Amino acid sequence: MRVDLHVHTTASDGTLSDLRRKRSVRNEMILDRARSIGFELSMEELQEIAGNDVIGRPHFARLMVRKGYVSSYEEAFEKYLGKGKILYVEKERLKPERAIELILKAGGIPVLAHPYQTGFEGEELERFIKRLKGYGLKGIEVFYPEHTGRMMEEYLELSRKYDLLVTGGSDFHGEGTTLSSFGMDVPFLHIRRFLKELQIL
Repeated sequence: MRVDLHVHTTASDGTLSDLRRKRSVRNEMILDRARSIGFELSMEELQEIAGNDVIGRPHFARLMVRKGYVSSYEEAFEKYLGKGKILYVEKERLKPERAIELILKAGGIPVLAHPYQTGFEGEELERFIKRLKGYGLKGIEVFYPEHTGRMMEEYLELSRKYDLLVTGGSDFHGEGTTLSSFGMDVPFLHIRRFLKELQIL
């Protein structure tokens, strides 16, 4: 069944306003670095592209394409915005246990998205998931565009071992991004269990 349980929203209850402020500082740092290499970008132009979204690297990439500094979104990340590149600035992240706490408080279902991006594999990943399960983790994203068959098998095994819901999604960030189409094929048995957890079935 084709579904998408990993998309992004502009909605916020204000709980993460401090993180939003820090992201704004990060964006100013990226702008300063861009100007230092001759890229004339402005916050106003970025906001125009972002609309109601919080400005992030995808919006920088689109503006760089629009102004002709790069020929594609992918080139912007490969040459300038990707980790370790000249315009990359590390962002402060919410600790997983705090994220789980907030999700549960809001009535949501905490799911570990794209587990490979944790940087853990094998026993390290299992220890990480076991720790998060102790904080209230309820699911793991198995079906994702960048997951290999081996990864999906590993994550399915972990879902069985720790009684976690199985989800899938595109991680859609908007048109023109590398992950730009909705939906992933997820076996209905996993969707059914997820819907039961939401008390929809």
